[in-house]
Amino acid sequence: MGAFLCLLLLAGANIFLLQSLLRDFHAMAATVNVAGKLRILSQKIAVETMSLSVEQGSGVAEIERSMRTFDVVLQALIHGGTVFGIDIQKLRPPHDELLKTLELNWGGYRQGVQKALAILALPASGTAEKTATHQWVGGDAARMLGHTEALIDSIVDEHQAAQRQVMTALYALLFVDALILLLGFVARQAFNGWTQRLANLIVRIKRDKQNLKQAKADFRMASLVYQNSSEAMVVTDPEGVIVNVNPAFSAITGYSANEALGAKLSILHSGRHDAAFYQAMWQSLLATGKWEGEIWNRSKDGREYVERIVINTSYNDDGSVQCRIGLFSDVTQKIQSEALIWRQAHYDHLTGVPNRKLFQDRLDGAIARSSLSRGRMALVLLDLDFFKEVNDTMGHGMGDELLKEVAARLGKCVRATDTVARLGGDEFTLILEEVEDTEVVERLCRDILQALAQPYQLAEDVASISTSMGVSFYPDDGRTAQELLTNVDLAMYAAKERGRNQFCCFTPQMRQTADKRRRLLRDLVNALREGQFVLHYQPIVELSTGYIRKAEALIRWNHPELGLVGPVDFIPFAEDAGIIVKIGDWAFREAARQAALWRKSYCNDFQISVNVSPAQFMAGGLSDTEWLGHLKALDLTGDSIVVEITEGLLMDATAQVSRNLLAFRDAGIQVALDDFGTGYSSLSYLKKFNIDYIKIDRSFVCNLAPGTGDIALCEAIIVMAHRLGLKVIAEGVETVEQRNLLMQAGCDYGQGHLFSAPVDAESFSTFLVTSA
Repeated sequence: MGAFLCLLLLAGANIFLLQSLLRDFHAMAATVNVAGKLRILSQKIAVETMSLSVEQGSGVAEIERSMRTFDVVLQALIHGGTVFGIDIQKLRPPHDELLKTLELNWGGYRQGVQKALAILALPASGTAEKTATHQWVGGDAARMLGHTEALIDSIVDEHQAAQRQVMTALYALLFVDALILLLGFVARQAFNGWTQRLANLIVRIKRDKQNLKQAKADFRMASLVYQNSSEAMVVTDPEGVIVNVNPAFSAITGYSANEALGAKLSILHSGRHDAAFYQAMWQSLLATGKWEGEIWNRSKDGREYVERIVINTSYNDDGSVQCRIGLFSDVTQKIQSEALIWRQAHYDHLTGVPNRKLFQDRLDGAIARSSLSRGRMALVLLDLDFFKEVNDTMGHGMGDELLKEVAARLGKCVRATDTVARLGGDEFTLILEEVEDTEVVERLCRDILQALAQPYQLAEDVASISTSMGVSFYPDDGRTAQELLTNVDLAMYAAKERGRNQFCCFTPQMRQTADKRRRLLRDLVNALREGQFVLHYQPIVELSTGYIRKAEALIRWNHPELGLVGPVDFIPFAEDAGIIVKIGDWAFREAARQAALWRKSYCNDFQISVNVSPAQFMAGGLSDTEWLGHLKALDLTGDSIVVEITEGLLMDATAQVSRNLLAFRDAGIQVALDDFGTGYSSLSYLKKFNIDYIKIDRSFVCNLAPGTGDIALCEAIIVMAHRLGLKVIAEGVETVEQRNLLMQAGCDYGQGHLFSAPVDAESFSTFLVTSA
């Protein structure tokens, strides 16, 4: 394509040059032609003048027209112009001399012709005059002919020279064309390469223009971001002197741009960080050119704030530092919020001590440190005794105040390095590190028991509580947090079982007991379905007559491996597992069935007492309608059954409990209050719920002796019950003396091993027959 264009341009140049040469040639030819006409005109004028006669006056006008034509042609040759329809150019300077001579002779020749015309036009002119005129005109015409011929020869010579120049120019043009074509052919590859480089250059220029345009747009955008960013930006020189800031910098620090420029960043120092902190920062900047972190700084008005800052370094081409750019934001509120959230997540909101989560973290840390130091550590679990009663009687607000005071007292008892935590409810824990021996921990536990036992002033009231505490040691009682927690929990429950207000250290026996309980709970689930429960019966003897008209049904679990298991060992598990309702329902139906048999075979007014767990009432699983329907199906009246309940049930009596007890009363089923004297029931409950019997707890009977406090207490209970219209049954009668003392006190019934241990139904039937 390039070669074609080159040839096209060369051809165009040749044509233009040839046309120019031809124009010059044609112009010169036209000039020769016009000059030749001058010669003809000069001779024509002479001939016409000499042939003019008087009669031919009309020829004068033709001669004058020829002279005028001669004038026009001569002026055209001198100055250039159009004549005979031919455009001629002004003759070149080499012809100037000939033109002047021709012009001068023409002037004379013209005047001579005009004189001749005047003489020849006169009628009186003679032949001599005409002849002389003709000779004179002929001489001038000959001279004009010579001058015109000289001019024509000069023009022809120039024309021939021009022809030779044209031919020379044509040869030169052909040579130049050949040379150009040769050079074009030789330079074609180079030209193609140059055009490719040129094209690439154009592409790069366009790309650079686009990049420059984009860079300008980016610069404008960066400027907008810099000016409108909510994050502060500061630029310093290598020495830390501020050279530029954005508006957000002023908004956060309080320093305007004019105040900040030229100052060092040290104007923001709060004094919270030591020299080592800034030294480490500069070491990082010098080594990597970067640093990021959180810094406490101080604004112009003195407010301290935390900023999260990222510092980067810009370098010159030679590797030297050009400037440092800092980008930061005020994260004070964020830090405070995070700290608050962290505290709320790790500290108990009520007492201010660590909660379960933080306690777990600290326990793991204490175990790790003890493992490294090969030292001992103690974990103490505290549970407040009777705290529920404080909540119930004084309100939860007062209960919260008590918990706060407990936490404060615990904090005063332990060292600053120890941890006091609240797990929830009324449970607290202590983590005691670097314990040398158990005596130190035991002494601390005694101090805590004494401190927590002091009365608590709660508004206008005073409350007193005690504490049950368990202790486990690392690594003696466990090497993991879970093992220590499990074992300390067992130790705490052991303290409660031993009477509360004391502490117990974990022993392997506690673990064995717990394992036994877990095994019992696992087996308890299938015991009812597999028919492993049985009822044993213990007679309730009328003390004044010795008659046996009543019996208490006592459930036993005939475990396939452990044998008979008493209710104390499995009833609590049944309550926790939620299967006490089904077990209690089975016991009631079995006791009712047995009561029907003994009423028929022994005594038609025989009564059987059935223990009902509070969990049966609270769970809503006790259906008085179904129980009464079962009695009716057995053709039994309500007085065949006595329902034994505890004092705790009356204190926590719900509407459902009240409905059940009233339904029993309406059906004739009597109610006995078991373990009387060990709880906190009000005497008003005895009348409210229509209690028929109260059973004196065996703890008051086992130590009966004349003149003791126990006999006085029993006598008071009996008198009070009789005044309220209630019957009294004394449990745990083991000796004749106890029976006699109870009889003297007016007790109605006795129950205990003195009369019979609990036995199965078959043995009890035999006992009834033999004792009749």
